[in-house]
Amino acid sequence: MGHDSIQRRAFLKMSLSAGAGLLLVACGSAAALPSSGAPSSGGAANSATAGESAQPSSSGVAKPAAAAGSASSAPQSSTGATGKPAASSAGASSSSATTQAATVSLGFLSVAGDAPSIISTQRGYFKDVGITVENVPFDGGSKAIPALAAGQLDLTTGTADVNFFNAVARNIPLRLAGDDGLIAPGHDFYGIAVRNELVSNGKYKTIKDLKNLKVGVSSLTGALYYFLVVIAQKNGWDPKDYNVTTITFADSIVALKQGSIDAAVLVEPFASRAETDGNSKVVVRTLDVSPDVPGAHLMVSPQFLQKGGGDVAVRFFTGWLRGVRDYLTDFVGGKNPDDVVKMLQANKINIVPTAQNPTYDPDGKLPVKPVQDLFTYFNGLGKIEGKVDFASTIDTSAMAKAAAQLGPYKS
Repeated sequence: MGHDSIQRRAFLKMSLSAGAGLLLVACGSAAALPSSGAPSSGGAANSATAGESAQPSSSGVAKPAAAAGSASSAPQSSTGATGKPAASSAGASSSSATTQAATVSLGFLSVAGDAPSIISTQRGYFKDVGITVENVPFDGGSKAIPALAAGQLDLTTGTADVNFFNAVARNIPLRLAGDDGLIAPGHDFYGIAVRNELVSNGKYKTIKDLKNLKVGVSSLTGALYYFLVVIAQKNGWDPKDYNVTTITFADSIVALKQGSIDAAVLVEPFASRAETDGNSKVVVRTLDVSPDVPGAHLMVSPQFLQKGGGDVAVRFFTGWLRGVRDYLTDFVGGKNPDDVVKMLQANKINIVPTAQNPTYDPDGKLPVKPVQDLFTYFNGLGKIEGKVDFASTIDTSAMAKAAAQLGPYKS
């Protein structure tokens, strides 16, 4: 067994041990931490792998492993992979001699929502503010939450789910800190893919036929399952009537192609890859059903917001927002889309440029209502095991300070 594999197993064992007793998924079992990596062949996504064993920090909290081959292991210089100067982002600031260097561990999902952190790493924006980012791979946002609650991660992308709110109910102050991917016209990055055979033979004709299919979804406790719930509610059936199985995004592509599932709820780039690699067709997206399905956001641990008296979080978000704004200018705005695509593809995100990839708020502002709707649904089912004041789960103060430092976004 290789050195990297041994170290990766050490981190996963540590995270699972710390998080297993904290959070229970809705079906009554502990949320699993990620496997040692997604398949790398047959069109499946390559996941970043942990390249360093976890080490205790000075505070006594174990530090997560860095992800080899991910953005954190790429050179951090004042010019990125495309040679674009770091100062190109509006309101850019450089770290002073008195800025204390800090390391931030970030859940890395190999999805389009990881774009800002990759851009900020490659173009030196995190380096400018004295931040080193360690990417820790997970094959779904919900699977990162136990590690977040256990203090093994500083923050992660994804969508708040039952695990997140159950941690809060257990007095673990996880917080929603900002936007990490807006669903908008032309940027509707969730999709349900159905096997082409079922479309051509008429077994799938309309959205109502999903009720009769075997549908894969990454988690039964978060936004993608909630998307299925909204479909059921709007079409007059009980979500319990679905034939749903849990499966990772990468494995869904293979399962669709092999016919072991009929449909899958996916995010980009996996939704588009289901069409190219999984012999399937994306038949519906969230905005076809409702404007109130949550997109992605940043979830943070209590220790992250406290690092350096709160300074580390502000500095991280300052660097991260510069990546957001570059993405908006270069990719969404069309100034240098090829540069962004090459950068993301080189860092384990097989982005499809023509797909409905996410857009972002340039100041990281969080759309609250869709997340609150998700919370209300699962809370009404009794899946949130305790009393949670939803408003208390939001702390966007560090993001707001970072946006104020950068000033208004200019496209």
